[in-house]
Amino acid sequence: MKRTIKELIFALAVLGVTAFIFSNSLKGIDASVQDSDAVIAIIRPILEALGIRGDINWHFIVRKGAHLTEFALLGVAVALFVIAVKRDKRLRGYELVYPLGVAAADELIQSFSDRTSQLDDVLIDFVGATVGFCAVWLISYLIFKRKKDENRHE
Repeated sequence: MKRTIKELIFALAVLGVTAFIFSNSLKGIDASVQDSDAVIAIIRPILEALGIRGDINWHFIVRKGAHLTEFALLGVAVALFVIAVKRDKRLRGYELVYPLGVAAADELIQSFSDRTSQLDDVLIDFVGATVGFCAVWLISYLIFKRKKDENRHE
């Protein structure tokens, strides 16, 4: 069966996001802390200008936020790939098995790169993937519903 360009692009997006996640997992603790410090230097002044101050564990927030964001992108990429490949275009949720596997592998990789491996991070990763996946699902549902309503009124 001939694959479309859209399917190929979304497949490459899934693989690209996965590679990005794994590349971050392979970084040692020093490089990871440097990355977190760079992000903190950008967001801390913005949040403080908005009145968010106090005794805040910035590294915790940035690290967990990075997990959520990376995996939300993976959830979006997986959902778009599944929509492009499947004929009926419906998302059922079993497609989240891939991000869950990536999350488990991500923590395993971290355990080999002098960083801690935590089950909590797998959960955070899965929540991020689910949020990204559900956002695509909701948007695609609304588009489908709108098209269906337009066709009914014609």
